[in-house]
Amino acid sequence: MSSVFLERTLELLKNRSKNITYALIEEETGLKQSWLESLNFKRNEGLDPGIRRIETLYNYLNEKPFTFEVNIDSNLEE
Repeated sequence: MSSVFLERTLELLKNRSKNITYALIEEETGLKQSWLESLNFKRNEGLDPGIRRIETLYNYLNEKPFTFEVNIDSNLEE
């Protein structure tokens, strides 16, 4: 199964500014360079990188935190 969140994060990683190196990402997020490099290598191999690391990377590359919006219909009866 493909994850839209994962695909968007990988897209941000691929299209990041040339000034944002793996070393810089590691320094500022704590995500290891070797793990970041493995994302490109394993992209087509059923990648399962862990949601917390992907969320950290997404937030860094997107320059604003991911937010999850829930719509609750107040008219629902229990």
